[in-house]
Amino acid sequence: MGVAGGCLAICRSLNALKDKFADSAITLSAICTQSSLIAAALAQLQNVLLRDPDGMARQLEKRPELNMALDTALTSCVVVLSCIDREIKKIGANEDDLSLSARAKMLFHEPVMKDLLDQLRGQCTAFTFLLQCLQL
Repeated sequence: MGVAGGCLAICRSLNALKDKFADSAITLSAICTQSSLIAAALAQLQNVLLRDPDGMARQLEKRPELNMALDTALTSCVVVLSCIDREIKKIGANEDDLSLSARAKMLFHEPVMKDLLDQLRGQCTAFTFLLQCLQL
């Protein structure tokens, strides 16, 4: 599964959590939104790169910092999505447990999820910036 597919898989898992844990629904919805925006930005980035592959290759050769930034952004995005996936598994999105213990576990993970949300926002900003640079 690619990075964009990972974003969408995260959204599916978060929707299951959001329905179970109303107290954390805002954070979970925001993570889902950022994941969807990243998936859309990656699709647009792919369109830009494939529109003129040879011309884009030349542009990236002339601007190695742009090539490195793209690679770093993609790698960082994979890392953040992996962390979100790990946290979702710790919380137990696939369980039907609505107990006090399950809600406490979700609240315990809320600060981590907020931090990951901030990191996703940074990723979204990075991909938006890279798209702008590549379309110049």
